[in-house]
Parts: sequence; C-alpha cells; structure tokens
Amino acid sequence: MVDLEISTTIEAPLDLVWNILVDVERMPEWTPSMRSVHLEVGRVLHRGSRAHIKQPWLRRSTWTVDLFDPPRYFSWHSRSGPIETMAGHQLTNLGTATFATFTIRHSGPGAWLVGLLVRPLERRYVNWELQGLKARAEQAYA
Repeated sequence: MVDLEISTTIEAPLDLVWNILVDVERMPEWTPSMRSVHLEVGRVLHRGSRAHIKQPWLRRSTWTVDLFDPPRYFSWHSRSGPIETMAGHQLTNLGTATFATFTIRHSGPGAWLVGLLVRPLERRYVNWELQGLKARAEQAYA
C-alpha cells in the first residue's frame, strides 16, 4: 500500500534527470529536505548501496537500495524499530520531458500511526525533492 504519492513533469530528458537523481550525495544542494547524504561505499548508487541521511526534524537514518532499474526506478528502505519505510523514485520517458513519481510507504506494527503522524512533513519533503529535482534538471537542460 502506498501511503504517499506525488508526481510532476520535468522539462528535461530522462537520462539527465536520472543522473541528477542518483547522485544522492549532492541532494542537499537542490532540496532543503536533505541536510546530508553519504554513501557508505563509493560514490555511485546501485542495488545494495547504503546511504546515511540526515533530514531536518528527523533523526539520522540509514537507507538501503533494494530495487535499482536504471534509468527508470530505484527504491530504498530504512528501519526504525519495528517500522520500515520505503521510498520509491520512478521516472517515465516523455521524449524531451520526464514524468517523475515519488512514493513513501510504511509497514510494520503501528505503521498506520507513524504514517499519520509524519504525513505533513513527508508531503512537504517529497514536494521539495520533486521541485528541487525539476529545477536542477531544467536548469541543466536549458
């Protein structure tokens, strides 16, 4: 079950958008939802990558990439106690534009309550991430 899904159209080609999106250590440059992102090993995101992320108002967390299908999709998950959170990043080729959809899902005992409590913050952060990705890609493509 998807708890949150937000989409936007980015006026830039898929490969450009993908390259910006998966350069996760640079995310704090284009979205205020990320204070820091550090990959444990290397600088290239791939299946199995682990990233340490610090976001405003949230404690530091470790996210592990579980699905990686370049240049269209990656998801990663993080666990806090019995609650697991999954974030999906899907890109669809529209020719000279890209349709981007980001999703958040919580699972585990009490996940519905966690989702309810953090929903406003998650919605804000996902919007910032999509708008930041859009601005960065469109500026690079111009």
